[in-house]
Amino acid sequence: MMSAVARAWSARFLAARSPLFALVIALPARAQGGPPPELGPPPSLRQAPPVPSTYEGLFAERDARAQSVIGFAGCMQRTMNAARSGALGSVSPSWSIACIQQGKEWRGLLVELKAKDDVVVVQRQWALRGAGMVVREPFDTAAAGTIARAMRRALSAPLPGRGVADFMPIALVQKGYSEVWFLPMPDASTRIVIGGDSLIQMTEDGTRELGHAKFTPRIRVLPPLSAGATSLTLPSREERLPLVSEIVAARLALPKVAEVRIRTATYDAMLSRATGKWTHSAR
Repeated sequence: MMSAVARAWSARFLAARSPLFALVIALPARAQGGPPPELGPPPSLRQAPPVPSTYEGLFAERDARAQSVIGFAGCMQRTMNAARSGALGSVSPSWSIACIQQGKEWRGLLVELKAKDDVVVVQRQWALRGAGMVVREPFDTAAAGTIARAMRRALSAPLPGRGVADFMPIALVQKGYSEVWFLPMPDASTRIVIGGDSLIQMTEDGTRELGHAKFTPRIRVLPPLSAGATSLTLPSREERLPLVSEIVAARLALPKVAEVRIRTATYDAMLSRATGKWTHSAR
């Protein structure tokens, strides 16, 4: 499902289609594992919720990020396909794509980010209901503005990968702040790509950067699932908590196997297709 989204982040995609897709453009790659430019210490996030103190709490928070990543990427793909097919009507070259979560639904938006006063105008809405449809229901205007501004910041940042894998910016709204994740997307070869996770943290409205990841985990390419496999074990190089990209890979593999396991140095996390829940055990 995600390979089309990943390929959309290429210069060839941009060259072949409307300027609408300027939002989905390949960026120069950063040396694998190299730190981003130093921008100074971030301000205190006084509005941010407290960080969980237990392994289970921290894992649940990271798993929630992974599920949002999958939802965002799928929404981007569907919205791009709808715009490309003409389902969204006439599209201006000045519009960009943003995706927000409205309750349990992911909604694609075609937005125009006006330079004057940094105003975001939503021109179209798209939701997957049945085969997909244009909607006109109320939406979270603040979240739409946050996502549009965060994705604008994403276009100025270098991507990990160096040709090893396709990376995609994922903009998420959190309570009191927003995030831009750079994560690997599966490709047509069915390889499993993990690592390279990079994060920019921004203000709640997406207008200002608060901080960014100082370290990019090594990108690793694992072999595809073998024919007839009923389980998958992802070996993590993390001490306790797996990476967001590792949890994303596990969740995307689950429809193909009965259970997926992520093994860090000190914990095993197992996700069962039958229950849809994670179980954890110390190693």
